Amino acid sequence: WASDVSRDLRRLVFTRDIGKGRELQHIGEIDLLNDKVKIYDNIEPMRIFSFAVDEEKIVFTGATMKDIGLYMIKRDTVEKLAVMPAFASVNDVREDLIVGSGVLMKNPKSSELFIYNISTNNLEILTPKEGSVNRTPIILSDRKILFQSNYQDPDRMRLVELDPEARLFREKIFDNKDLERYDPVEYIFMRDFNDKILVIGKREGRSRIF
Repeated sequence: WASDVSRDLRRLVFTRDIGKGRELQHIGEIDLLNDKVKIYDNIEPMRIFSFAVDEEKIVFTGATMKDIGLYMIKRDTVEKLAVMPAFASVNDVREDLIVGSGVLMKNPKSSELFIYNISTNNLEILTPKEGSVNRTPIILSDRKILFQSNYQDPDRMRLVELDPEARLFREKIFDNKDLERYDPVEYIFMRDFNDKILVIGKREGRSRIF
């Protein structure tokens, strides 16, 4: 199923269906340097919503019959980090920060961000404006968080940067104006590659890479 590659291009993580139609999966990874495959079948099978990977760990959200949890796999050890209040997707992990989004205030018309700090075991739910839609956060190299939000205009998603220490939200403006001129209404992909931000913006049924 879905897959993702770590920033150092050494690991490709994927899910494997084992439920025979019951939507139950295990996490697996491929060591791209040594061409080895590992399936983490020591985890209770669950419905895995999303995952992210860095150089040393895999984080994911998944649902069992009991709850929706945020999990981490590191050095072959699986740890349940938190119980999520509602449906949530992981988008990125970097060092001790995990970020994602979901219907965390249980309002079906909105979505909020979450930040989990592995060092402090602290889960925070954040939104620039109650009732707004906030999605696809990524962690930049300076530990700021970039995401898309409609909190300024309900009909258009804009790129917003969050300083998690100061709890400040501001619209992200780039020096290069190509993205601004294209003026997308939403973003279907974002990733930080070695301090270079790649985004795919969409408008009028078409998309462009910036």
